[in-house]
Amino acid sequence: ESGNPYPSQANVAKMKTYLDEYKGALDKLKTELKTQMLPEAPLAPNEFQTRLRQTIGAVAENARSHRVKLPANFNLGFDEFVSALPSPDDAPALGQELAQIQLLLNTIIEARVDAITSFRRVPKSGAASDASPAAAGTPPRGVQKPPAKLIEQRTVEVSLSALPSAGRKVINQISSASDQFFIVRA
Repeated sequence: ESGNPYPSQANVAKMKTYLDEYKGALDKLKTELKTQMLPEAPLAPNEFQTRLRQTIGAVAENARSHRVKLPANFNLGFDEFVSALPSPDDAPALGQELAQIQLLLNTIIEARVDAITSFRRVPKSGAASDASPAAAGTPPRGVQKPPAKLIEQRTVEVSLSALPSAGRKVINQISSASDQFFIVRA
């Protein structure tokens, strides 16, 4: 009861040292993860739609040459953008996501799976395309746009038919990809 409840100066200094080391390690990890991401380049909505059509054709041709069966009407999970343009604000992020999905699908196809039975891209919640037109306009005075995140979570759901060896190869190649940081969840 008579002890001093406050930390000593030595413990405070030690804690600050630990926090500085942690911050340095975290910054180093962020920098490393940033190098393992495909870049988000400026992209107009019509350029995104053109790139989407080209990518769909390239993935279908790659699947044909490796004898991998794709689902009917396979649009890489971008079904809504085959006939409609995305908003100008969403186009660069969608272009980056398209490149990531192409990389993922080419990895799966080149592992010689039998078929990709389903592929679904889970749209980002709170995207401007999901918002009402009034909410997608300019922000009210005094409200600032949130800063861009260093790492964005984008989810795709894939089910495939493959021999166990091809399935292992897919998982190993996805988890060891150096072009893009992927996390495999079962």
